[in-house]
Amino acid sequence: MNPDEILKQLEPLADEEYRESIDHFTPQTPTEEGGRWTSVGVRVPVLREFEKSLFKQLKTSEDYEMLVAFTDEAYKRRIRELAALGFGGLCRLKKYWRKDLLDYIHEWVPLLSDWGMTDITGGLLCYMILQDIITIDDLVEYRDYPSVWGRRLLIVATVLPLRKGVGDVDRYLEIISWYRNSREKMIVKAISWALREGSKSNPDKIREFIERHSEELHSSILREVRNKLDKGLKNPKR
Repeated sequence: MNPDEILKQLEPLADEEYRESIDHFTPQTPTEEGGRWTSVGVRVPVLREFEKSLFKQLKTSEDYEMLVAFTDEAYKRRIRELAALGFGGLCRLKKYWRKDLLDYIHEWVPLLSDWGMTDITGGLLCYMILQDIITIDDLVEYRDYPSVWGRRLLIVATVLPLRKGVGDVDRYLEIISWYRNSREKMIVKAISWALREGSKSNPDKIREFIERHSEELHSSILREVRNKLDKGLKNPKR
């Protein structure tokens, strides 16, 4: 699967207005190593339809190896649609995942520059934890990562495990507690997201957590998580 050929196929599907709006919705703060990401401008529903036909025949371990290489190239080129396609293809072949996929992800982390690509990358880590390929402790090196995106990634990696109540929930919450005093927007939002997802499987633990740290957590986290616990929604209508 040639990235240049895929880009040629994507160009007629591009929406210029959407492309110009992407950086507004996902503003970038590139790392020195990474630089800015670019986008062809293909809207998500259109990209998903394109993905269906592209990946319909994916079945083998050789296809998996090809997709790992494709995704690695997408991250190195920093093109959003290519990375999203790589993620979609890899998720179709999760049965072939091995721990060495984490070696690639470690190389991609310095290239992250916005919450969108950080959360896509975090999604891969979530699935690796759910499949018992890695544990959250394989990621604690990002605790004090210089870029906010590495630290957000660590929190995002707890989102699906917390939602499903899989693995060491107490450890996930301990890791989130490392950032309880943070006022960085991208960290605050990630904490709220993770705790709200955790409320679906472990409401008592989540409630106990936010009450224990109520003097330290950002007020928006307390409000949104309490709303989720009490009313089922992050921001219920009055």
